[in-house]
Amino acid sequence: MTTPAPAPDPQAALRLRDLAGPAIVRRAMWLLACHSGDEERIAAARADALPPIRDLIDSQLAAGLISPDDHAKRMTALESDDATPQDGGAW
Repeated sequence: MTTPAPAPDPQAALRLRDLAGPAIVRRAMWLLACHSGDEERIAAARADALPPIRDLIDSQLAAGLISPDDHAKRMTALESDDATPQDGGAW
């Protein structure tokens, strides 16, 4: 059974909009690095991408767009050592 999402917060929705752009761009850079096959480049791109993606996932929860269970699943997938840009659900 999943936990229902919290009630939407209009202020959180505004923050979500501001965080989406950087998270999407950093994820794209991470994906490009993965295609290059250069391990150093992949590690650097991943390190750059994780903070804005985490912030975006947290904001989705605060805005009531995802449930606490979905939040936990996305964060767990994102934090895994073998995470790829496709992990973590729809950020």
